[in-house]
Amino acid sequence: TYSDAGAATITNKRIESPVINCTGRGNVMVDFNFIKGGIGSSDNVWMVYFNGSTWSRVADLTRSIACVSPTTSVTWTNARFSLPASSTNNPSVKIGFEWDNNGNSDATTVSFAVDSIRLIDQSDLFTAEYFQF
Repeated sequence: TYSDAGAATITNKRIESPVINCTGRGNVMVDFNFIKGGIGSSDNVWMVYFNGSTWSRVADLTRSIACVSPTTSVTWTNARFSLPASSTNNPSVKIGFEWDNNGNSDATTVSFAVDSIRLIDQSDLFTAEYFQF
């Protein structure tokens, strides 16, 4: 945690996957569903990537809801991002999510949730055509 000038205490957290072996894989994409809420400019979420030695931010996730109560129904947002080229044939990849929360202690705001994470090897895709006879 750290303090933002003039604001509440901010918490910075990261969750990360186990090591993902991308040997023999290229053009890898990550597909997932998420809910990003919160209030203020200090509630942020990024998808992050580890190439075996350093972490980097791949994408800044857009806010999907502004503010909801714990009993409000919300809709999940789907996202799909390409991993950096350094993931190709890399046996030491990790993905994760990093978020900052302004710590305003407002229990009626949702911070972040993620579900249904899939990795897709784009090099396995093919194009098919349909011809009418």
